[in-house]
Amino acid sequence: MLAPGGRFDRTSWKSQATTLAAAGFRVLAIDFRAATASRQGQETPCLYDASCLAKDLLAAVRHLRLQGATRVSIVGGSLGGGAAAQATIEAETGEIDRIVLLAHMLIDEPSG
Repeated sequence: MLAPGGRFDRTSWKSQATTLAAAGFRVLAIDFRAATASRQGQETPCLYDASCLAKDLLAAVRHLRLQGATRVSIVGGSLGGGAAAQATIEAETGEIDRIVLLAHMLIDEPSG
């Protein structure tokens, strides 16, 4: 799964998604609801709240598991990286297999 930074959306991962898919991976790039609302001019307290953002990632992780994914990894950049870190803390054991954090947003409780 690919999680973008706050100023980006799922389309910013197109090159990476294409490369990963060509290598045989199933790829899901998401948009965060809060970032989408912000780009539409709507204020949302969720935008830089890692716990709130993690809800979108965890919903996507659980959807992938229901669709038969046996392993789920998340690559998150900036805001998406903070959300990925938080989601890993909040996830049930075994829900998220690996994460890659790229210049990630800080989270409040990194030790979970």
